Amino acid sequence: YCSENVDGCKFSNQYTTFNDPNSETDIYTLEIFNKYYEHVKNIELHLEKAIKYKTYAQTWVYVLMHLMNAWRSGDIIYGLPTIDFIGLPIEDLTFFSSNKLSKEEARLIVNQVHIKVGQMKASKTGALGQFLCLDSLVEPFATAISITELHRRKQNDKLMLNSIRSNG
Repeated sequence: YCSENVDGCKFSNQYTTFNDPNSETDIYTLEIFNKYYEHVKNIELHLEKAIKYKTYAQTWVYVLMHLMNAWRSGDIIYGLPTIDFIGLPIEDLTFFSSNKLSKEEARLIVNQVHIKVGQMKASKTGALGQFLCLDSLVEPFATAISITELHRRKQNDKLMLNSIRSNG
């Protein structure tokens, strides 16, 4: 834009790229990615263990974040915001033993994360964070991060994913 629209603005840098056709660029095949995706979105499969074990709940959130967003690990661990349950019927972990989030409640939680993350700066670039959540992962993500938040409060942890950071 500048070189075409601003007088005296000239760029002389030459940029080259190298694409090795023999190197594999995909981390997972589409089939493997889909298996991870189907596994992580199955709320019933993860619910009981996530309620019982803080590290399980945190790992569920961590994997969901890797599948939904191109965030670096440190940004996931240190950048996820705490969750407020204002206007929601969630008071403690027993909520999830006999209830599940409605689609609307799940969207409120996801939107809250989206708004809070929009104010976060990425650790490597300093760019403002962007949080994306696929429609099919709204309820699993909201459930996983809500359970993780309740564990965080119970332990009085500062970070949402404290166990992943400290390996225990």
